[in-house]
Amino acid sequence: MVFEGTTRDVERTKRAVADFLGVDPARIPRDAGKTAVNKSMIARHSALFQAAHRISQKLRDADRDWLVSSGAARRLKRWLVGEPSSLPPMASADRAWLADHYWDEFDRIER
Repeated sequence: MVFEGTTRDVERTKRAVADFLGVDPARIPRDAGKTAVNKSMIARHSALFQAAHRISQKLRDADRDWLVSSGAARRLKRWLVGEPSSLPPMASADRAWLADHYWDEFDRIER
């Protein structure tokens, strides 16, 4: 199963997964697969975001999780990263290169 195919035809994907698991497809919730979760976030300020991430790891290691989980930390992350958004569209030349480069592997996986 290739990710792009699973998102392109969600109903077909649900039927394939149900068939693989040996369950009735009707048991899969109707809205499953239709809501985006864990959307990609592209940092507005990459270096600052990386520094903040390293600091948060040090705080966690020092058992100061409450600082990382505070409202101020969430606001800082929102400022550094912004709201979740879609990734920018891929350039057609990049898409063509990837398709050409990985076609044999995709074909092997799909068999």
